[in-house]
Amino acid sequence: MDCAHRLKPLGLVLLAALVFAMPGRAQRSWQHTFGGADYDFGTCARQTSDDGFIVAGSWWSGVPSSAVCLIKTDAAGNDTWGYSYTLANSDLEGNSVCETPDGRYVVAGTMWDNSTYSCNALLYKFDHDGNSTRWLAMGGDSLDYFNCVRVARDGNYIIAGQSQFPGSNWKVWLVKTDTAFGVLWEHLIGDFWGQSVGNDVWPDDDGGYSIAATTTLESSVMSDVYVIKTDASGDTTWSRRYGAPDRDYGYSIQQTSDHGYVVAGGSQVYQEGEDVYLVRTNSSGDTLWTRVYGGSDDQEGRSVRQAPDGGFIIAGWTESGAGGKDVYLVKTDANGNRQWERTFGGANDDLASSVEPTRDGGYIVAGTTSSFGAGAADVWLIRTDASGNIGIDEQRRTPGLFPHAAATTSTIVRGVLLLQETRGEKRDSRCELLDITGRKALDLRPGANDVSRLAPGVYYIVTGPNSGRAQKIIKTGRE
Repeated sequence: MDCAHRLKPLGLVLLAALVFAMPGRAQRSWQHTFGGADYDFGTCARQTSDDGFIVAGSWWSGVPSSAVCLIKTDAAGNDTWGYSYTLANSDLEGNSVCETPDGRYVVAGTMWDNSTYSCNALLYKFDHDGNSTRWLAMGGDSLDYFNCVRVARDGNYIIAGQSQFPGSNWKVWLVKTDTAFGVLWEHLIGDFWGQSVGNDVWPDDDGGYSIAATTTLESSVMSDVYVIKTDASGDTTWSRRYGAPDRDYGYSIQQTSDHGYVVAGGSQVYQEGEDVYLVRTNSSGDTLWTRVYGGSDDQEGRSVRQAPDGGFIIAGWTESGAGGKDVYLVKTDANGNRQWERTFGGANDDLASSVEPTRDGGYIVAGTTSSFGAGAADVWLIRTDASGNIGIDEQRRTPGLFPHAAATTSTIVRGVLLLQETRGEKRDSRCELLDITGRKALDLRPGANDVSRLAPGVYYIVTGPNSGRAQKIIKTGRE
């Protein structure tokens, strides 16, 4: 039997909700962390039918061993319930979650048996209140994983992962079950000598499935993006490899509106580092174009979805940001040309694992932060507007977040921020300048403050202990 642990407290709000004006619908942006004192990881988030979100991951805080974590939030990111689920003598990981047509949730993951040192693939099913109703473990005596689960077009479940039989290499593992987790069929796909890992699966318009994978050759460190197309019975109709001569990885796939495919991952050229890699194909898998994105250091694309305007949104991580790894978002047009990019994070490692467009035109991003939150690592849920921005509520106080008031007026002239006291503040009162993620950029004092080295962007001045309004300033780079 599995054991469910209520997660209390689940959330630490990092940024308050900010409502943006949009024609006909309010758009909110915010970011929340969920976690305890230990290592807790967010791997997948989906918008639910009630406009809230369901988040899956792995949880170490307050449980005897690693647990599947499932968190349900409202539209503002506030947790309505959250549980961790454990099994005796096992470490569990939640890798993917989907909502079923009847409002239930299915999680795919892994189960490490600490007594036999083997790993089985795991499926969990939960009711709308987070109560576990069914679970299934599949695999042999070696290492088997489920990495992605989705609802098939017939209402059953399609799962992708990898399976390794003793003495053999990994193969892409495609499994279809009914709604009671009865196995309808399964297939192992890949070269006899190669190593192949299935990371994502998409139910296609024709009733078949497309898989994003990574494959290597025997005794080789080189790898390719590997895309497999199957019919409705899981039999392979075609497969393609994409990439440069070195290491390339395929993590995410979606069928596009023109019945082609978009695939995201990473591309690593020897001695030149790794970049986000995007591949666009037609319905037969023939390459239409490829693009790479990133800065001077390493970065990787972990999730891609087609945006409402026909372009693409990619989430992953970059080491070209503020420190360690940062969450990395890239928005492109329909031809893969970069329209904007955003990084979120602090001094430690922060990574994104999934991204989805929300119904109001924004995006929901799930990942893990070691820079914010309550513990060594926390689940991180970020909701952005259509331009990838997250905001600070400048009018409403949020306890524990910005209990400050800007008691100054300000202007920037030639890289100098001039602060003028107002409302009777003392001359020696201190202010802080925060960036849009809530990190302190500078300590400020009334008078002249050198901000010439700050990157252009939106900043907030906060000071004092008693009020809840932060003053926004914009550094354009032209001062």
